[in-house]
Amino acid sequence: MAARAGVRLGMRRGGVLTMAPQTLIFDRAPQREAEGLRRAATALLQFSPNVVEAEEACVLVDVSASLRLFGGIRKLVRHVRATARALGVTPVTGCAPTAQGAWLLARAGPPAVLWLAPAPCIATRAHRGGLVGGRPGDPRLLRRRG
Repeated sequence: MAARAGVRLGMRRGGVLTMAPQTLIFDRAPQREAEGLRRAATALLQFSPNVVEAEEACVLVDVSASLRLFGGIRKLVRHVRATARALGVTPVTGCAPTAQGAWLLARAGPPAVLWLAPAPCIATRAHRGGLVGGRPGDPRLLRRRG
């Protein structure tokens, strides 16, 4: 309803209430957001044992060993998105040969969809602080082997 009235992400409270006075506005709850991120990371363990929470409310998942098991990257991404939605998160995903690349694509949002083959890392970022997919450890150290 607010979106139909012209409300967009990043707008200030006054602008939102001017455009859509019936909109309910909630303050952020960092503890609840962190809890949701942990739940998302735990749920994504079903796709790979290599899951790590990253910066900007992101979960990185290294899926290189799981691609065949789940029927390829497109099906696996559909499963990841469905899992995120089941947790009440609106996912934005990115796939790339490295976790950093997947994170950047997810951060850029849906218009920057780019599929690289093979794509061992999935990044899924929630629309309002949420979810992304890599290997345990520092995401900057993730490099494709070989």
